[in-house]
Amino acid sequence: MQDMTMRPRIKLIPSWLRLISKITLQLVFFFALILRAQPALAYCQATSCSSDPECRRNRETGCTTSGIPLSWRRGCIGFAVGGQGSPKTGISSDVLATVTQDAIEIWGGVSCGDESISLSLKYSGPVSCEQAGYQPAAGNANIISFVDEGWAYTSNQDDGASSSDNLGHTELTYDLATGELVDTDIELNSEDAVFSTEPNETEYDLLTVVLHEMGHALGLDHSQVSGSVMQARSGPGELRHQLHPDDRAGVCALYGGFREEGSCVPDGGLANDCAGQEILLPGDVSGKTEVAGCSFGLGPVRHNGAVLVSLLFLLCLAVWNRFCLGKEQDSFDVEK
Repeated sequence: MQDMTMRPRIKLIPSWLRLISKITLQLVFFFALILRAQPALAYCQATSCSSDPECRRNRETGCTTSGIPLSWRRGCIGFAVGGQGSPKTGISSDVLATVTQDAIEIWGGVSCGDESISLSLKYSGPVSCEQAGYQPAAGNANIISFVDEGWAYTSNQDDGASSSDNLGHTELTYDLATGELVDTDIELNSEDAVFSTEPNETEYDLLTVVLHEMGHALGLDHSQVSGSVMQARSGPGELRHQLHPDDRAGVCALYGGFREEGSCVPDGGLANDCAGQEILLPGDVSGKTEVAGCSFGLGPVRHNGAVLVSLLFLLCLAVWNRFCLGKEQDSFDVEK
């Protein structure tokens, strides 16, 4: 009688392959340490120090840890749009008004538990004055407008972009003692960027930019959470029309409690024109108020490094499974 024994064939592992597997494992753990997963929620509140390069920031979240936190204390704010639109890009004031109302609906529709945010957002209509700034002795408007020529802003220190690398800029006027916001203006860089409501691969989505800048107007700073509306950069053709949980958590942290709605009219009344009035610009201080600003950068979006870590891990796993387990399941020797 013949005695047949099936024995797995063992493959010898070359020394160079063992070395590659070892190095791959070390790379996985190295990048896991360097490219750590970001926190689930990392929203930041704007402070009186947010636009200063010397501000202290949390290394994990990027949030400013110095200065007075900024927020609205009134129950309602209105947003107006510049009446000229953008002749350079062919976007009318009516289109900007529609986009602005969409952004108002998105931010204003946030639910904090069982209730909406306690800050009501309204549309105030078009105004002829498109000068950003604050008039201490006259009426005001929280204006959203295009800048077709003469863009003069530089980015915040957290994204390091040059002046032409900004899609938008938001000015915040606040009480120096309390951090209460009293006025805000949003400017869109139509000099250097092409905006569209249906962007192609070279154009920037108008609602995405307005939604981001309106977050600044509410008192939110940039977030490091990938995919959030308040992420500091946006690429051509990128759409962010839905708030990320990080965005909703941020606005709820600022306006989650009950307050009376009150009037939506700005300080001094709603101003349609600004001729002949003193206007405070960014960096100006008058009496109890100061004007500061935040910018939205254009360019490649910085993605979470966890993707690279995952790819390296899968590569290592494939190499280890193919060569280092030392077996071939379907290959046998027959011994008589």
